[in-house]
Amino acid sequence: DRKERVPCSLGYHFLVRNGIMELTYHIRSCDIRRHFKNDIYLTVRLAQWVAKRIKEEVNLGNLYMWIGSLHCWEAEKEMLKGGKV
Repeated sequence: DRKERVPCSLGYHFLVRNGIMELTYHIRSCDIRRHFKNDIYLTVRLAQWVAKRIKEEVNLGNLYMWIGSLHCWEAEKEMLKGGKV
């Protein structure tokens, strides 16, 4: 109602065990055509950045992404069928 943009990213959870860093990314909403690729790319780059700054040497493990609403616009559904994400 206040016409404010609501952030989609809710938070990140980094877990390091046995020299491997796992990352869980919690996101409220994501448009598969416009933002999904960028969200993955930027999350992996963040993981790389964090891994370099940890005192112990770590390797990157799995990325888990929890999306509350993965969606696309009705007019763009045909683009998804053709593999043009």
